Amino acid sequence: MAYFSENTNQSGPRYDFMSCDQGWVHDRALSAYTLTQSFDLVCGRKYLINLSQSIFFIGVLIGSVLFGAIADRYGRKITLIISNVLVVVFGVGAAFSPNYITFVVARTFHAAGCYGMINVSHLIG
Repeated sequence: MAYFSENTNQSGPRYDFMSCDQGWVHDRALSAYTLTQSFDLVCGRKYLINLSQSIFFIGVLIGSVLFGAIADRYGRKITLIISNVLVVVFGVGAAFSPNYITFVVARTFHAAGCYGMINVSHLIG
């Protein structure tokens, strides 16, 4: 994958590209740490941004099926407590994750717990 070099004219018919062989230097002056900056998701690893969002929605699917069955079998209050604990624990875990894999796994469990919490609190209410 190639990116435009700095201080070049991209509007003309000829573009100056630079390769992404040696990584990327992020400008942290204008923005805080983002997912892309924290885990260096550029160049050949750019697809991991969209993959993390897709895996998040797999967690939503798992949570909707799993917590519905748990609520029917064991009760709504205990299911709400379990889903709240999952949301807190894995939400904090995702915020302080040291690498991409830990982030994605924690966010998947967070999504499952969040959707379980939404379903069960709606039924209780």
